[in-house]
Amino acid sequence: MKSFLLTALVLTSAAHAEVIECPPRYPDKDVTLPEGSGRVQPARLSFAYMHVGELHSEQTLQGPEAKKVKGGWDTVYGFKPNESKWLVCTYGGTEWSGLDRISPGTIQWWGKLTQQTTLCLLKVRETKFRGSLSDWAAAATCKPSA
Repeated sequence: MKSFLLTALVLTSAAHAEVIECPPRYPDKDVTLPEGSGRVQPARLSFAYMHVGELHSEQTLQGPEAKKVKGGWDTVYGFKPNESKWLVCTYGGTEWSGLDRISPGTIQWWGKLTQQTTLCLLKVRETKFRGSLSDWAAAATCKPSA
């Protein structure tokens, strides 16, 4: 019930909501490394999570249990004002399978949330399924304290 009320609170104040989406692939084009013959090709989204702390720091926010919904799951996260908060999207991992990930991937994209944010709803959805491969979408809808 508490999760439902928090979700409703996030969604009902959409006019003041901040939405950050994970790019479906990252990087968006091939990247040639400055020395040698290395290349990084775009990889599919393989995991997403909320993070509190400095950019690229090790601390990961442990959120409440995700709620399974049609086509994916939702997780509601609460924050203290004035913390550094991020939506972290990982790419290139092994197939994302339900709430269990096999390997989250090593390429990361970090989306910064405003410091006033105190509540986020992270939605993860399967968008396409082709044989053994799925494409995923992840977006955080966040709001500041009231």
